[in-house]
Amino acid sequence: MNRPRGWPILAAAIVGATLFLFGRSAATLYTDYLWFGAVGHADVFRTRLTVTIVVRLAAAVAAAAIIFLNLSLVLRRLGPVRLRRRYGNLEIAEQVPKTLVTFGSLVISIFGGWWLAMLQFGGGVPLAVRAWTQHVSWGIADPLFGKDISFYIFTLPVLLISVDHVLVALFWSLVLIGIGYSLVGAVRMQQNRAEIDPFARNHIAGVVAAFLFVLAIRFIVGRYVLAVDGSGVQGAVGYTDVHARVLAQWVIAALAIVAAASIAWSAHRSVILPALLGIGMLVTGGVVFGYAYPAIVQKLKVQPNQLAREQKFIEWNLEFTQRAFGLADIAREHMAYARATPATWSDAGTTLQRLALWDVDQMLDAFNQVQSFQGYYGFSDVDFDRYAIPGGVQQVGVGVREFKQDGLPAASRSWFALHMRPEFTRGVGAVIAQANIAVGGAPRYLVGELNPIRVAPQAGNTMTILDPSVYYGELATDYIVLNREAANAITTGTRPASDSAAPTQQPPQPPQPPHGVSIASFVRILAFAWRFGDHNLLFASNLDDSSRLLFRRNVRERAEQIAPFLEWDRDALPVVVDGRIKWVLDGYSASGSFPMSSSRSVASLNLRRVNYMRGSAKAVIDAGTGAIEIYATDAGDPIVRSYAAVFQGLIRSASTMPGWLRRHLRYPATMLTLQADILEQYHVQQPNAFFAGQDAWEVPVQGAARGTPRPNEPIYLLIPSPGDSVSSFMAMLPFTARARQNLTAMLMVSNDADTYGSLTLLHMAGDELIKGPAQIQSLIEQDPDISQQLSLWRQRGTAVELGQLRIIPFGSSILYVEPLYMAAEEKAIPQLHRVIVSDGEIAVMAETLERAVATLVSRTGGTLNGVVTTPDDLRGFGEPAANASPAVASSPADRAAWPAEALRLYDEAERHLRAGDFAAFGASWQRLRTVLQQASEGNRRP
Repeated sequence: MNRPRGWPILAAAIVGATLFLFGRSAATLYTDYLWFGAVGHADVFRTRLTVTIVVRLAAAVAAAAIIFLNLSLVLRRLGPVRLRRRYGNLEIAEQVPKTLVTFGSLVISIFGGWWLAMLQFGGGVPLAVRAWTQHVSWGIADPLFGKDISFYIFTLPVLLISVDHVLVALFWSLVLIGIGYSLVGAVRMQQNRAEIDPFARNHIAGVVAAFLFVLAIRFIVGRYVLAVDGSGVQGAVGYTDVHARVLAQWVIAALAIVAAASIAWSAHRSVILPALLGIGMLVTGGVVFGYAYPAIVQKLKVQPNQLAREQKFIEWNLEFTQRAFGLADIAREHMAYARATPATWSDAGTTLQRLALWDVDQMLDAFNQVQSFQGYYGFSDVDFDRYAIPGGVQQVGVGVREFKQDGLPAASRSWFALHMRPEFTRGVGAVIAQANIAVGGAPRYLVGELNPIRVAPQAGNTMTILDPSVYYGELATDYIVLNREAANAITTGTRPASDSAAPTQQPPQPPQPPHGVSIASFVRILAFAWRFGDHNLLFASNLDDSSRLLFRRNVRERAEQIAPFLEWDRDALPVVVDGRIKWVLDGYSASGSFPMSSSRSVASLNLRRVNYMRGSAKAVIDAGTGAIEIYATDAGDPIVRSYAAVFQGLIRSASTMPGWLRRHLRYPATMLTLQADILEQYHVQQPNAFFAGQDAWEVPVQGAARGTPRPNEPIYLLIPSPGDSVSSFMAMLPFTARARQNLTAMLMVSNDADTYGSLTLLHMAGDELIKGPAQIQSLIEQDPDISQQLSLWRQRGTAVELGQLRIIPFGSSILYVEPLYMAAEEKAIPQLHRVIVSDGEIAVMAETLERAVATLVSRTGGTLNGVVTTPDDLRGFGEPAANASPAVASSPADRAAWPAEALRLYDEAERHLRAGDFAAFGASWQRLRTVLQQASEGNRRP
C-alpha cells in the first residue's frame, strides 16, 4: 500500500516539537561550553558534563531496566496487536510486528528511566555522587554507630537517593503493568468482582514483594538518619532515638520482609490470608513501633528524669555542634573588669586614633550622593578593609562604582543602550575613604575620581587604579556585547568620544580585555539569541568579527558556575591591587548531614537547614576581565578536599595565595554571625547548665534609626586582640545576657594573615555588671547635656542618627565609642557631626573623638598623661574656636602679645589632640593655663 501523503507534515511536526522541547537546552549547553572555554575552565565544564551524564545515565539504565523487565513480562500475555484502517467500505486489519511492540516498550522504558533519573539525580546530586567516590576520611567517628563522619556527609545521602530511586522505579513499574494487564484483560471486573489471571497475579505480587523488600532496606539505612536528625535536645539524637527509634527501624524492616514473603507465598498458593496478615502486621507494627512505642518511652522514661536520661546525648551534641561550626578550638579568655581610668584612655590613644567612626550605611549614602557623578552609576555596598598609606595602615571603606540600569530614564533603556553602548555596559572605578576621619563632616576620600588612571603609582600609595573598568560586579546581571569600538577603547586605554568619563592620561600598559565569548559566526549568535530568548542579537547591525559577548557578570553567579559544590556569599569585598579592581568572594562548605549536631538556617545563603559549615574558600574575580581563581582557606576541610580531587587544579592551596590577598583577608561576617548564633547556647560546657538554659546569651539589637530593630552585625575595627598591645584588623560581636541587658562576652576573630580565623571568646568576669549596648544607649539619652542637644536638633527637623556602638575591650576595661551623624533634610548627605564616648558610668559628646576623650577625663577629675584636668579646664572645648588663626606673638615678654601667645598655644594643643598625641596636648594645654593665669593676675610671664 502507498505511504500516507501526510508524512512530511508529521515529520515536520516531530522536528518542530523536538526543537521546542530540547532546542533551548541544546543552545544553553553549547553556549555554556563556549563560556567555560572563554574563562579558562573548560576542564570544569567537561568534568561536570561527564559526571552528570554518567551518573544520570547509570540511574536511567537501572530504572529503565526495572521498567522494561516488567513490561516484557506483560508482553508475554499480550496477543497479536492489530491495526484496523478503513478505506471506503473496505476495512483492513494489519498485525503489528512483535518487534515493533517490543521496541515501543523499550522506548517507554528509556523515557521513563531518564525521567526518573532527572527527578532523583537532578541538581547537584551527580557531583555529590562523584565526590562520594573520591571522598576523604574525616578522622572522627560518631559515638552511636561508630561510623566516620564522612559516611554521613558523603555515603549516606547517596545510599538514600539510590534506594529511593529503586523504590520509585518499582512503583511506576507497578502502575504500568497494572495498566497493561487491564488493557489485555488479565485484570478485569466480572459481576462486580475483581478477577486476575494467575500469571498477572504472580507478577504483580512479585513487584509488590520487591517493593517491600527494598523498603526494608530503606528502614535499615534510615537508622543512620537518626544520628543526623533526632528528637533529643536541640533536635539532636536523644535517649528515645537510641533506645526506641533505632529498634523500631529494625522491627519495621523485619515486618516489611515478612510482608513481602507473605505476599509472594499468597500469590504462589492462590490464597489471600497470608498476604493480608503480612500487610496487617506491617501497618500495625509501623504504628506501634514507629509512633506509639517511642512516645511511650519518651513519656514514661525520659520526661520524669530527662536530664539523667539525656545527659550523655547532650554531651555528644555539645561536642559535635562545636566541631561542626568551627568552635571546638576557640580560645576562651576571661577579663576581670575594672572601670576605665584616665590612664586607660591615655594608653588607648593609638588605638582610638585609628578607630573607624564611619558606619557602612552612612558611608554608602555619602558615596552615592557625592561619588556617583552620573545617575546611572551607583554603589551597592561599602566594605571595610585596611590599606597601607603614608603614615601607616589605616581602616578604609571601599565601594565600587557600578552601572545601575534603573538610573537611566525609561526612554533611554533601548536594547542597544543596555547591551552595546560603552558607557552603559560597565561601571567605572572604585572609591576609597578613610574610616576614622571626617573632613567637614564628610568622609576623607583617598581614591575618589571618576576615572583615576595614573602614569605611575604615587609613592607609598597602593591604591592607584590603572584600569577602572568594572564589567563584573555585584549589580551586573544582563549580558553585554563588546564590538570593535569598545574593544579599541579597552586596548588603547581611551574611550569613545560619547563617553563623558574619558580618562585624561594613558596608562603605561594597556588594560586587559574582558573574558568574553566570540560571536563571529551566525551559529553562535543564533545559539545565544535562543538561550536568552532575545531576537535583537540576530538583527544587531553593530556586530563584527571582534565582537564578544559577556554574560554571567554577577560575581556570585560566576563563582557558583565554576564551583557549584560550595555556597557563595552575596557580599564580595573589592580590593584595589596592582592597578586593578578585584572582588574577593567567600565560599562555604556546608552540609545538613553532620551527626549529633544541631542545625541552623542561614538566610543570607538561602540555606534552610545546615548542621555543618565552614568558610573554606576565597574566590578572586577580576572586575575588568572576569578571570576567576579559587583558593582554599581551610585546607583541612574534608568537603573541599574531596571536591578538589574531583576538579583537579581548580582549588588552589592556601600556600599559593598571593601576598596582596593575604594582606586583605577578611573573615566572613556570615560565618561569624552563624558562630555567634551557635554560641548563644553552646558556649556552656556542662550538660546540666545547657539543659537548664542557664547563662544563655543573645546578640543585642541595634537601634531602629533605619527601620525595624535588628541584631548587631559584625563590626570590623583596627584594635588590639585580647592580651595584645598591637592593633590588628578584628571582627567582633558582643553578647548580652538573655532577658537582661548587661554585657557578658565578646566574640572576636583575627583577619591578619598569620592568625586568620583565630576565634577568641572573651568572657566578662567579675562581680560588677558591665553595661551592654542598650544600657549605654540609655545612659547617653539620659545625660542632660546630650539629651538637651539631641532634642534641640530633632526639634529643628534635623535627621539625627546614632551609629553602631563600638565596644572596645582594652586591658581590663571596656571603652564605648558611638558616632553621631546628622543630615539637614531627607536624602541629604549624612555628616559625622559628633562622637560620644563612655566609660560605662558617664557619657560625653564632642566634635571629635579626641575632644570627647579629653572631656570625659576632665569630668572624672582625673589626669591625662600626667596633666591634671578639671571640668573648668576643658569648658567649651567641644565648641569650635571663633575666627581662630595661627597668629604667633613675637615676644611673650610683651603684655600685648599674651592673647596671641594664648591663641597659638590653643591651636598647638588642638593639633596635638587631633593627632592623638595626648602627651604633647597636655604640655601645650598646661603652658596655655599658665599664660592665662598670669594674665588674670596681671603679672608678666617669666
